[in-house]
Amino acid sequence: MTRRSLIHAGIALGTAAAFPPGMAQAGETAHDVTYVEDFDELWRTLDERYCYFGEKRTDWRAVRRMYRPLAAAAQSSEAFAGVVGRVIGELYDAHTHLNDPAPDAARGPYFDLWVEPNRDGTAFVTSVRDGSPAADAGITPGYSVLAIDGRPIGQIASDIIPRCLSRPDPAATAFALNVAVSGRRGMPRTLTVRSTPGYAFSSPLQAGLFYVKKRRIEFQSICSPSLAKALTKQDHTVPI
Repeated sequence: MTRRSLIHAGIALGTAAAFPPGMAQAGETAHDVTYVEDFDELWRTLDERYCYFGEKRTDWRAVRRMYRPLAAAAQSSEAFAGVVGRVIGELYDAHTHLNDPAPDAARGPYFDLWVEPNRDGTAFVTSVRDGSPAADAGITPGYSVLAIDGRPIGQIASDIIPRCLSRPDPAATAFALNVAVSGRRGMPRTLTVRSTPGYAFSSPLQAGLFYVKKRRIEFQSICSPSLAKALTKQDHTVPI
């Protein structure tokens, strides 16, 4: 990703423009600019134009110290785009994102669920987008998300949470959980959720859905009676 491609891809910055028009030179070619120069331009642009540093606990200079060496080490445009994504993630702002992310990049919130942190490290669903995969799966506000594709959501969020905070920020934790539950672009995911304490079910976010609850099984009518009978004996996660 060169300066020209970075500018053309663009970064959405809330209400602020990411890059002023005309910044790229007409004769600039791909080999004229290094990833480090791209990184420095990105960092300076955000430093000068991002509107909400006053509301964040992001140590922006620490971001430069951490990620500039990674940009220098990038061996491909895809690797550099990954560094850029992590830099933007340090702002934990759903309105600040690449306009042209990689096909398998993490989705930003609000994709289909909005969650808030639970004390036990899980995520409490407060909103479900109408017509979304989560809504089609029967997830409603009041559920808690325990895991995604079998991995505890707290572990996933810990990989996402910003590394350059001056001090902990609950908003950063909430952002990481919301990125986690959103999954990745172009990829299905399976959420394990709890409706009430002590009961959980796994629901693939695809057509053809079922509910599996601990110690008690409840199925939608699309589930065959034979399958329901088989699953009442123990917990199962069954791909549909």
